[in-house]
Amino acid sequence: MVALKGGTLPVGSDFAGRVVGDFQIGKYEVTWGEWRALREWAVGHVYSDLANVGADNGDNYPVTAVSWYDVVKWCNARSEMEGKTPVYQVSGATYKTGQSAPDIASGKTIGVKPPCLSRRRLVRTMQVYLHGPLPYFPAATGTTA
Repeated sequence: MVALKGGTLPVGSDFAGRVVGDFQIGKYEVTWGEWRALREWAVGHVYSDLANVGADNGDNYPVTAVSWYDVVKWCNARSEMEGKTPVYQVSGATYKTGQSAPDIASGKTIGVKPPCLSRRRLVRTMQVYLHGPLPYFPAATGTTA
């Protein structure tokens, strides 16, 4: 994870005047090796839907063939494994199985979340105006794990 210092985005950016707090984001896309290792832990902790999910071109390449639902469950599992509060819930319970549209847990959550399009654009804007480019950040379109 890379720690990014927040700030106020300048005029001329897509998010001009927006104040952003400090946050962390993955420096690289999730690799197959990372996905598979956490997936094995997750399946042993009731995230049974993740068994056999994902495809690869090698341990150091980005994971492929995952749905948004898979990614959200994987993020919840990673949160649990790291001792953080999972972010996504269905009917008040941690989202671990199924294809239901989850809700964000109420209260302060510090768990892992996939970056949505607006967050990815915000990071790109922060890179340009506040920090300069990171060595890598996923494109602002497509599926992110």
